[in-house]
Amino acid sequence: MLHTSLFALLCATATGIVIANLWYSPFLFGKLWRQESKKYIKDPEATRKKSRQMYDLFYVYLLFVAIVLGELIFLALQFYGGDKVLVGAITGFCLWFGIATPILFLNYLGLGMPFKLFLLNTAYQMVSLTITGAVLGLLFIERL
Repeated sequence: MLHTSLFALLCATATGIVIANLWYSPFLFGKLWRQESKKYIKDPEATRKKSRQMYDLFYVYLLFVAIVLGELIFLALQFYGGDKVLVGAITGFCLWFGIATPILFLNYLGLGMPFKLFLLNTAYQMVSLTITGAVLGLLFIERL
């Protein structure tokens, strides 16, 4: 049984979509991301053809992240208590630091990813997980 409301999960997923679209837009880091990705992605045309499928999977991924993050926030609130928004943001940050960063670092080391691309993607994950956690904390209503 999920402890986070469907509304909170959908809002958190939408938050992740907005953050990703802003982060990788030309207004923020889209130009740098494309420049650095060209060094890493060997066949950009094939990647572009798969983009619709990748976006669909990304939306499912964001929902899955919201579900897991919501459950971890529930556990943290049960164990520590405190301000829900702060607990949510800290939980998201800890997920970034303890899980997302090491995985992305292994990609950087093992797959030859440019360091700027590693930093850009890791920073995105930090911002996204921390803000998504805060949104889940803000909207957290335990389902009984």
